[in-house]
Parts: sequence; structure tokens; C-alpha cells
Amino acid sequence: MHGLGRSCQRLGCEVDGASRVKLPCFQRQVSGCLKDRLLSQHLASSKTTLPCLARSSQFRTTWRPQSSSSQTNAPHGIATKCIATGQPLVEVSGKHPRPLKGVVKLECTQHKGQKDRKHSTSGRGLVAVISKYRLSNSDGSFDNVVMQLMSIDVEDKGAIEAVLNRTVKDSKDVTKVLRGLSKRKSVRCALKVFLWAKNSGVGVNVYHYTTLISAYGRSGSWLEALSTFEEMGREQVDPNIFTFNALISALCIGGEFDRAVEVLRSMQEGGVKPDTITYNTLLSSARSEPTCRKALALYEEMKLLGLCIDRTTVSALICACGQGGQWREALRVFHEAAELEVELDAACYNAIMHVCAKAGKWEEGMQLLGQMKARGIPPSVGTFNVLMSVCARRGRWKLAVLLMRRMKSYGLRPNTITFNTLIDAFNRGGEWKQALQVPADMRATRVEMDTVTFTTLICACEKGGEWEHAMEIYGQMTARGVPPNESTFSALISSCKQAGQVRRAMEVMAEMRKYGLEPNTITFNAMIGVCGRAGDWLRALDVYDDMVASKVPPSVVTFNSLIAACGNARRLGTALDLYHIMPLRGLSPNLVTYNTVIKACVRCSQWEQALEIYREMKHEGMMPDRKTCHRLMKACKKCGAWRLLAEMKKSLKTETSPSPTVLNFGSVSRQAHKRTPT
Repeated sequence: MHGLGRSCQRLGCEVDGASRVKLPCFQRQVSGCLKDRLLSQHLASSKTTLPCLARSSQFRTTWRPQSSSSQTNAPHGIATKCIATGQPLVEVSGKHPRPLKGVVKLECTQHKGQKDRKHSTSGRGLVAVISKYRLSNSDGSFDNVVMQLMSIDVEDKGAIEAVLNRTVKDSKDVTKVLRGLSKRKSVRCALKVFLWAKNSGVGVNVYHYTTLISAYGRSGSWLEALSTFEEMGREQVDPNIFTFNALISALCIGGEFDRAVEVLRSMQEGGVKPDTITYNTLLSSARSEPTCRKALALYEEMKLLGLCIDRTTVSALICACGQGGQWREALRVFHEAAELEVELDAACYNAIMHVCAKAGKWEEGMQLLGQMKARGIPPSVGTFNVLMSVCARRGRWKLAVLLMRRMKSYGLRPNTITFNTLIDAFNRGGEWKQALQVPADMRATRVEMDTVTFTTLICACEKGGEWEHAMEIYGQMTARGVPPNESTFSALISSCKQAGQVRRAMEVMAEMRKYGLEPNTITFNAMIGVCGRAGDWLRALDVYDDMVASKVPPSVVTFNSLIAACGNARRLGTALDLYHIMPLRGLSPNLVTYNTVIKACVRCSQWEQALEIYREMKHEGMMPDRKTCHRLMKACKKCGAWRLLAEMKKSLKTETSPSPTVLNFGSVSRQAHKRTPT
């Protein structure tokens, strides 16, 4: 059998005389019946395209016959209609299927003189054509109708009705059109079709209402979805399980969790039994501590009803617990799922690892990685990204490096998030020089750098006091067209702090506004810190005034930086005024605040004022740090506060004794380091 026939046979096509496929160069007739049934079974997937043709630049939407004088080996043809059935072919490689125009035969042409390859090339041509295009379904997917409706102005009622009158025959056709529009989130057009069916002789049923509610839900219009559901009651159309699920989904997408639970209760009262999809939809929308508790109650309800607990249930509930800060409950659900023999996948493990990461439980995360290996579940890139983020938060950069090596041993390719996390781990671990070497690895593995990458690198320069290098990185960022954000400019300003580059920091803030970005609290805090470090306390106060004028709320860090700037300039009165303003702003002084104010008092030889601040500090249940204690002891000697001096000395002795908690944590850390996978 020749190459074209063998290709048809491999794809399940019968070979008979029902149709002819012409090979012009060799004047050979090849028979092959391309039946709709066989095509739908064997040719629907685009994966049947052969690699040699998939790489060809001539694999196009519209195929053109190749001239006999061409020197290329790539097969060509035209394919818009099946010559066996006369049905149009629909392109399935794009996002939206679309029919091809024109009259078609299946043709494959090759240059003369390549006899040895003529049949195999012809076969590849047929495979390529029919794998990229498939026959439109005989049951009427109505993709053509949907695309026509979407191309019409939604206000053009006459044009829409003309298309519907010509193509839609019964209620099943209406359902198919509504589903197509719903999938494409064309809700206004779907409403026009629904109203046409309602006012015409076709009529509407529960499936039409359900599809319209689903369309509203996908577009985020939960109020319209609820209104449509209420209309069903007025029209005496009984909702089914699919209707309720569509409405619950619409409410959950709109953030109306409590209303969605009310719908669940109403469907139960109406005798409609909820299914696993109902509960999974509700669990997936729990995003706060109150809804987390309700999600756990719904989970227990599922078990009482005997509903199937699947992977979606477990992942959704774990994420809900993570959002609500209930990491212990998340672990309980995870282990319970294993006992219920739920087939967990990498997504479930990633979810529980993410919860552990937020809670700072890096040891549990490492144990879960071992469980994945024991159960034969291959980890994903996301798995390692989550574990590395746990290490980054604790500054355990060595463990982060080991995890990246482990990731590569699984044949996984690190992505941008992986490298960003590694840079962050180096920064938090004080290894800013190693952080600056990561971009070389990214270039070697052809991984793109994004805004987070450049911002984290600028933070590394800030750690090392390399403000000039930070400016160079910013220049590379803009040269590559990577957009900076507020964090980028805040990091740039902070990098100017150690060098006292006030003017350069002001230029950065002006550059920030050129990008249409307004400074936030962190940006203003960084600017105040630069001014304070340079001893320019007046400019620091000007920045604070600008902050208030811009209606950006100051934080405790804002006042700490201002007090430090005034204290260093020996402006104790201004520093104390700022200290007393904090409660008026709804802010409570923290340990840094008290230490900074006491330092300012001692610097200005205001011993009694320093001891007064200390008493306020003690009343709030805080104790000064070691340096502040020494300053207070000096103040006690100056004021003759001998009892307070004895108390300070006793406090220092207690501080120098070893802490059992620290020793235990160090022991645990060393044991975990020994267990770290290599």
C-alpha cells in the first residue's frame, strides 16, 4: 500500500473508491474515504501532527498548492471541505474554532525527482491537514452560529433574530447556542438569545435558565444571576441541581459566600440534594477566618451526607484553612484525606505546603516532600517553589540551594518564581553577594527576569550598601522594558540610605511619579530614613508633611525614623512631640520607639526624661535592649536613682543567661539540617 493509504489506515480511515485524492505531480489516483465518524474518533486531537511538519514554517491556516518547480519538501494542500461528506472543516488549534472558507479537496504535491519520498511525504501532508482541522460535529455544536452572533452589534436586534430564525429550530438548539455564548462570557448576547426564545414559539426551559445563570456567573454578575433565578419561580420553572450549582458558583465568584450558603439551605429545603460539586464550589470561595470556620462545618456536613471527598475538596479546604490562619486544621484535613484513601496529587501537597509556609512550619513542609516520594507522587516546580519560600522567610539560604539542586534532579526546570525565591533567601540570609550572581544562572537557563527579580536584586544592593550598583540594575530593568512598581522605587530609595544620597533619593521619587506611581507608606518611610541618615531632620519633616498632604497613612516605622532623625540632630523637643503625636494617629509605640526616644533623651542629657520614658515602657510590658539598659544605668547614676540602677543590673544579668528556648530551637535546626535531602 502506498504512503497515503498507509496514513489513512493508521488513522482508522477505510480505503475504498468513495472519494479520490489527487497527487498532481505523479498523476496518481489514491482512494480514501474520510468518514465523519472515523474523523471524530481519530482525528479530533491536534496531537496527531507529525513533528517534522509541526516544525515547518509552512504549516498554515490556509494551505496552498505547491508548484511543481518548488524546491521545498514540505507538503501542501487545501482543506476547507471534506470531499466525502461535503461538510466544512473547522480549525481547532486556535482559542475559538472557526470554519474555513472555500471549496476544498485534499491535495498533496511534491517536487519531481524525489521518487523515494513521494508516498511518505503525501501521507504526512494528509496527516497534517486532517489533524489541524476536523469536521464540524454533525450534532450541531453551533460554533458557527455563536461566532456570527458575537460579531453582530448586541443592540442590532433584527440581525440577531435573523441569524436565530435561520439556524435555530428547537429548544435543544437554543441550549447549544447559550452554552457557546456562556463559555465565551458573551452574556449580553446570551440574554438576547434567551429573550428571543422566550418570546418566540421555541420557549424556554430549566436548561436555558441554568445556562443564562452560568453566563452571568462567569462574567461576575451575581445580582443578575440571582434575579434570573427568582424569575424561574415566577414563571413556575422548577430548578434542578445544575441550576443551584450555577447560582452558587455565581455568588461565590462575586464574593457572596453567605448568600451562597443560604442557597444551599434553600435547595435542601426544596428537596434537591446537593452533590460534591455544590460543596466544592462553596469550599473554594472561603477566603477569611469566619468563612474558614463555616467551610470546616460544610466539610463535616459532606461526610455526614456520605458525599464523595475528592482532591478538589481537599485542596479547596486546605486553601480555606490557610487563608483563615488555621494551619493545624489544614494538616488535620490533609491527614484525614489520606485515611479516607483520597487520591492526592501534587496540587494537594502544594496547597498544604503553602499553608505550612505561611505558618513558618518549614519542618512539616520537608516531611511532606518525603511523603510525596514515598507515595510515588512526582513533585512539581510549584512544590519546590513553596518549600524554597519557607526557607527564604527564615533566611535558610543553604537549604534553598539544596532544594533547587533536588528540583533539577527530578528533571524539573526552575522558573522565574524559583530564582526570585532564591534571591530572597540569599538576601534574608545576609548573602547579598551571592544574590547578585543569580541572574547569570537565569541567563544560562533562559529564564526571563521580571519586576520581582529586579526589585529583589536592588534589595540585595541595599543590604550591601551598593547604591550605585542598584542604580545600574534599575537601568537594566528599564532598558529591557520591565515595568517597575512601588516596591522597586522604595528599594532604590532605601539603597541610598547608607551613603546619605538625599538628592539621588529625591530624584528617584520624582522618577516614580513619572511612571504614574504614587509613593506609599513604605516609600515615604524609606525617604525619611535617607534624610535621617544624612542628618537632614528638616527635610525628613518636609517628607512627612508631604506624606500627610498625600493622604498616605503613616506607620510606627514612620515615627520611629522621624524620632531617630530628630534625636541624632539633638532636637529632643521635636522628637518628644512626635512621640506624643503617635497615639493621636491611632499608633502605639513599640520597642524600637521607646529605645529611640530614650537614646535621644540620653544624648541630650535629659536623664529624668529618659527614666520617665522607661517607666512608661515598663508599664506597657516591654523591656529595653542591652544598649538602652546601659544608657539608662548612666541616667540612674546622674539622677541618683540607685534602686532603679540595681533593677537595670539585674535585668542585664538575666539577659546574659542562656535561654532554653533558643538552645532547643538550635538543636531542632541542626537535626533538620542533617535530614535535609541532598
